[in-house]
Amino acid sequence: MKTIKLLTILSFTFIFLLDIKSIYAANIEEDDYVNSFSLFNQTKQIVVVTGDHINSTKGNLVLYENLDGTWVKTIENVGVVFGKNGLSKEKAEGDGRTPIGLFGLESSFGTEAKPSDVELPYTKVTSHYFWIDDVQSSDYNKMVHYTGNPVVRWNSYEQLNHPLYQYVIVVDYNMNPIIPGKGSAIFLHSWRSDTSPTLGCIAMSQPHLLLLMAKLDPTKKPVVVTSLENEVNETISANVTKINELMVLVNHNKLFTDQAPVLHNSRTLLPLRGLFEYLGADVDYIPSNKSVSINKDNIKIRLTIGSKKTSINGVEHFLDVEPIIMNNRTLIPVRFVSEALGARVDYNGDLKRVYIEVK
Repeated sequence: MKTIKLLTILSFTFIFLLDIKSIYAANIEEDDYVNSFSLFNQTKQIVVVTGDHINSTKGNLVLYENLDGTWVKTIENVGVVFGKNGLSKEKAEGDGRTPIGLFGLESSFGTEAKPSDVELPYTKVTSHYFWIDDVQSSDYNKMVHYTGNPVVRWNSYEQLNHPLYQYVIVVDYNMNPIIPGKGSAIFLHSWRSDTSPTLGCIAMSQPHLLLLMAKLDPTKKPVVVTSLENEVNETISANVTKINELMVLVNHNKLFTDQAPVLHNSRTLLPLRGLFEYLGADVDYIPSNKSVSINKDNIKIRLTIGSKKTSINGVEHFLDVEPIIMNNRTLIPVRFVSEALGARVDYNGDLKRVYIEVK
């Protein structure tokens, strides 16, 4: 009799476990767009934010993580609010809409100290940090640290010591390349309330925001998909190629330029002006002989388009790949940065990341 009872208990336990497993599987498979996650090369974390229709000001957020080859929901059913005018596939500056698309989540900032469990690069901002939405400025859609009078420098800007910016995840919208007028300063941040839409960002309760920040791992190349509920597959397939592109980080901060880095003859080429100006150098191009002059502190660099010969403080050097012009931008081999500035350059082929450390 004891044997029969034991077998009965084991049978019910087995059936119960099967039911739990089937419920868990259903939880993973209930969103048909999960199949399109296979299009990502290195991304292991995908935040999906959806609205019911183009004018939705409320939506839902889910975080998927690739755990041992299986996509699993690790955060779900988080309510969010969008821009006051809903969503847009063709966002423009000041339209009050949240952009639809697929974007990286590579950095964060906030007025508070970096939480101990946050792995994303984090900048603690003060009243001297600004995000620029002046479409006439070369600083458009960039974070800038500036101690002068911002009114003199820009026609329009957002000061980042904002009450809603205690903790912020930056959405890499309109950043590579940056197109003036296409929209700026798109973030994930805390909401005022669940009935208060934004000017274009995605907002949620602060506990949910901190939970998401703690989950995101930069080594898993996290991204966010913003889409209409019934168009997630289309949004991913239309934008996934850009997410898989090469990325450059300088001192742990993503380098944003109007020309993406490229691979040429098995070498990584970077946009010269964007990189050296980011590092505070003066860059001059002389069209008559296609030469470039770069000056930073006591370093003087000269190079010529199409030639491997260059000089640093008058000493001749040879590049492994000659500089080229692409889309009216001069591109140089990344190793040259190391020679010229004494920087450390590392490349992670799996993540398609170039890391530059400059003292």
